[in-house]
Amino acid sequence: MKTRILNILLILISLTTLNSCEDLMISDVETPKTDPKLVVFSVISPQDELIKVKVSKSLPLYSFKPSVGWDNQFPVVNNATVTISDGINNYNLSYDEDIEVYIIDSASLKIIPGRSYNLKVKTPDGFNAESSCTVPVETPAAIQITGIDYIHKYGEKFCNVNLQLPDLPGNGQFYRISLMGQRYEEYAQIYSYYHVGLTRGDEVFSDKNREGTNFTFRTGEIYLSMEGPDLFYASVYVTDEAYYNYHYSLMTFEDENPFSEPTPIFSNIKGGLGVFAAVNGRMDTFDISEKNP
Repeated sequence: MKTRILNILLILISLTTLNSCEDLMISDVETPKTDPKLVVFSVISPQDELIKVKVSKSLPLYSFKPSVGWDNQFPVVNNATVTISDGINNYNLSYDEDIEVYIIDSASLKIIPGRSYNLKVKTPDGFNAESSCTVPVETPAAIQITGIDYIHKYGEKFCNVNLQLPDLPGNGQFYRISLMGQRYEEYAQIYSYYHVGLTRGDEVFSDKNREGTNFTFRTGEIYLSMEGPDLFYASVYVTDEAYYNYHYSLMTFEDENPFSEPTPIFSNIKGGLGVFAAVNGRMDTFDISEKNP
């Protein structure tokens, strides 16, 4: 309560100060001009059938809106030369107009755990960007369901799922967890898929100061169909440090809090912005239908 009152007082003081200085404010201020940069986003994995690279250009200073999504808000570049090298051969990616990314099939460019890859992007108007990453050698342990709490209300069924993931041996591990549900829509007679959020645990995390422990998670309420089956997909990845740093900087960015410290978005793209990272993962499927309603 004291902290809340203090925050309110700070806001009132700030408003009073701004009002008293209103006559001294200069309204027409020219912001510095900034040249655009290439924005590159790519995450490679041995599990993917397509290797994808998204290329766009940055926006002028002060027009960035993190709430829109770092890798989805910039003007797309569709005439770049995009090359990935595995240290032996160079592979050219082709532009797919439907999904607006550069792609190559994994049958042509195989992503191998432990191997390093180099990415280069060039445009006809003289922009150049490059980066490199190394695919994690290990795959994560199998995630486990430790309990399901079923809820009946309003004539419908819901559940919360408790999960546990054992840390891999050794230090310096980075992880990503992504949960998806599948339920049968009785009226439409189709299966629908949806992202499942967490009320405990983070989607991107490391084992720093938690080496050798079990990471625990709890989902929000998951709507269950009356007929079933309801399937639950848990994808877990071991990531490289660049992937972790990029997503962690996005999670900690606060663009609407005037009292927060500025948080730069992580980038490992030389000559541009964005991230080129690698993950190595697995997906486990569970039936979370209520067996004895």
